Amino acid sequence: MIFNGCTKLASVTLPTNPGFTTIAVSDFLGCSALTSITIPASVTSIGATAFQNSGLTSLTLPANLKTIGDQAFYNTKIAGTVTIPASLVGTTSPAVPGIGSGSFGNCEFLTAINVDAGNGTYLSINGVVYSPVATPNTIVAYPEGKGYFDLSTMPAGVVNIGPGAFWGYNPSPSGTPANTIIITSNITGTIGANAFQASFTNVQFIGTPTIANANSFFYGSNAATVTWANSLKQAYEGEPTKTGMYTRSSSVSGSVTTYTWVRTGP
Repeated sequence: MIFNGCTKLASVTLPTNPGFTTIAVSDFLGCSALTSITIPASVTSIGATAFQNSGLTSLTLPANLKTIGDQAFYNTKIAGTVTIPASLVGTTSPAVPGIGSGSFGNCEFLTAINVDAGNGTYLSINGVVYSPVATPNTIVAYPEGKGYFDLSTMPAGVVNIGPGAFWGYNPSPSGTPANTIIITSNITGTIGANAFQASFTNVQFIGTPTIANANSFFYGSNAATVTWANSLKQAYEGEPTKTGMYTRSSSVSGSVTTYTWVRTGP
């Protein structure tokens, strides 16, 4: 946390010696005047929230990078594209994913996340990151600058939404209330923790996935309305109340139950 909260820090030169391998957790968190930085080739790990809420407008990731921590570049001003290098595949001991949850969340000017063709873990299709490479079944990261994403247009076989994949993202489809996401019928696998955290206040379920936990949708929202077929009821109805932050009401119309949670806790 070397420069955490240094809002007037406008430039920094990182060491270029081979021993400098890690940008640690929250090192540049909140450095809002820092618009660019050169990350040395020696860096293999960027910690969680390392550049969160910083002023970065562009980003080049080093060729030897192995891991990016959760929310590492969350809520930055990175514009255009970012390319994931071939080396960024995570580590096995300890087990750490290459792309952490919400690494590029809430980056409203980021329009594409590309992946080097040599990467054996992730691939990019139209600027959206999926995994695994051979038979992609999970969306890993979506750049908010692409606008609303119709989940039904994902490649065949993609049935899971990974942890933090849409963290902080909230464009809505035409003709729906603000902050609406429609979970389409192709999403039959798992919606990971923090997948839509702090994103939507209206969620419409058509698909019947398994929800990882309450934070998949609700954390950070002031209220939420969720509509789904009754067949999904047992899979999810109790989760938000476990946090102690919500009160719930419901209404039934035919085969559809609409639940409304209003945040009452911290």
